[in-house]
Amino acid sequence: MRMRIRSSRDKKINENYDLTKNYYKNYDNKGLEKFVIPNITTDERSYIIALRESGYCKYGYIDEEDNIIAEMTEQQKEDWIGNTEAVIHKTVLSADGEDLYKFSVSENYTMIEADVSINAHATKVMDNIMRLLEEIEIYQILNGNDNWSVNIVTKDFETGRELSNINFPKEEWNLSAEMWDE
Repeated sequence: MRMRIRSSRDKKINENYDLTKNYYKNYDNKGLEKFVIPNITTDERSYIIALRESGYCKYGYIDEEDNIIAEMTEQQKEDWIGNTEAVIHKTVLSADGEDLYKFSVSENYTMIEADVSINAHATKVMDNIMRLLEEIEIYQILNGNDNWSVNIVTKDFETGRELSNINFPKEEWNLSAEMWDE
């Protein structure tokens, strides 16, 4: 889920904004599924605020162990999964017209293959990979995989030579010109 926070809302939220489930006056989670959402890309405050505004869950908060929790109905879960799939496909398709990189994602969302030219704009490629990782993370978690992971294979766009092969989030992924020198 790519969540955006509107600046007008930011003015209403200060450091006293309650990120816990105490935020909810009539908290009642009967019949809801509970998911722990790892946060790989943004600060907890921004994530909780955006999660609450998204409509993808009934309750979003930080628990006593500092985990981000999302509690939702089955319909909200299905909607969120559908959104993650749509964003993954859109991100992969957006790279189809590029001359310097392309992406493919396995059918079960456990592998990303990134074919990248040494001349590609590294920040643009990395932004797209992070978007894919965010969505795949949510997809796997909502489908019951608490120990989510993604195999990222990076290949040279021109030669097809494998530049890196890592298991994220256990291993860190990056893109640098040195990868083509090895």
